Amino acid sequence: MLAIKWLCVFLENLHTLCCVKSVLIVFALCYAGVRLLATASRDRLVHIFDIDHDYGLVQTLDDHSSAITAVRFTQLDSQLMMLSCGADKSLLFRNAQLVCYIFLFFFCIHWICPVCIND
Repeated sequence: MLAIKWLCVFLENLHTLCCVKSVLIVFALCYAGVRLLATASRDRLVHIFDIDHDYGLVQTLDDHSSAITAVRFTQLDSQLMMLSCGADKSLLFRNAQLVCYIFLFFFCIHWICPVCIND
């Protein structure tokens, strides 16, 4: 396992996160009512961590077929969403749903873009 240290501007503590098999490429922070951190890399996985619970792993998503080049949180009306882009030219949208007091992301829309989107 490769340990990666994160220094969050909004927190005073230095935290250590673990990512498996690959070097971190992108990350996104969400502070819209819930504080989440999403990481993505060449291993095609998106890892979602809960900042308020000592960066505990909430969910791992495996929907891309190549390296992930960007991941972002957004809010449309009151719906929390996560977007991820891959080198496979796909743009994935996921809706967040509250399940047993934890926000989980479920697949919503898949777009194929004519070019690879990089952040």
